Amino acid sequence: MRRIAEFQDSPLFAEIDGNKLESHLINCSRKTFRKRETVFHPGEHNQFIYFLARGRMRVYVIHPDGQEFTVTVLEQGDVFSGHTRTFGKALEECEVIFVPIQSFRSLVLEVPALSFRLAGVLGDSLKNTFNIIEKLAFKDVSERLRQFLIETAEQRGNQIAEGVSVDLGFNYQEIATLVGCSRQTVSAFFNGLQKQGIIQIDKKIVILKDLAGVKRNI
Repeated sequence: MRRIAEFQDSPLFAEIDGNKLESHLINCSRKTFRKRETVFHPGEHNQFIYFLARGRMRVYVIHPDGQEFTVTVLEQGDVFSGHTRTFGKALEECEVIFVPIQSFRSLVLEVPALSFRLAGVLGDSLKNTFNIIEKLAFKDVSERLRQFLIETAEQRGNQIAEGVSVDLGFNYQEIATLVGCSRQTVSAFFNGLQKQGIIQIDKKIVILKDLAGVKRNI
C-alpha cells in the first residue's frame, strides 16, 4: 500500500479510492535516479506515464545548436508523459514510478473525473511552455532572471523581519540552465542586486529586502 499512498498524496489522484488505484496500478515499476542523472530521453518510455514519487526533475528540450531550454520542473506528486520530445534529468535524487499507459487509460475510463483533473495538469504545463517561449523571445536575460526570482519568491518565499526569505533550490549553473544564459551572467545579476542592497545572499538562500524594487524592473 506504500505505492498507493504515494499516489493519493498527489492532487491528481487524491480523491480516488485506494482499492481502485491498487487494482489498476499494480503493474507499475519504480526506479531511483541520482542527482544530475538522466531519467529519460525523447520517446524512450512512450508506453509509460512518469509519476514523480520523490525529489525534483527538470524536463527540457535541446536545440540543434546544443542549447537547452527548460520546459518544466516536476515536483513530488507530478506526472509527465513519455510521448514528448523532451529529456528528463534529476535535479536531486528522485524516485520515479513508471505507470503503463494501458493501466492509466483503464483507470481514466473507470474514474472519468480523473480526465478533467488531467486536463488541468496539461493546461498548466502548456501555460508554462508558452511562458518560457515568451520569456526567451521577448525578454532579455536580466528580465528573465528577475522574473525567476519573483516567481520563486511568490511560490516558496517566507516572510521574515528583513523581508522575504527564499530557498532558491538551485545553484547558479542550474539557474542559468533554467533561464537560458551563462553561470557568469547569473552570478553578476545576483551580485549586482546584493550591492544595491535589494537582496542578501547566503548560499542558496536569498533574502529579498525590496521585492517591490525587483518587480519595478520587470
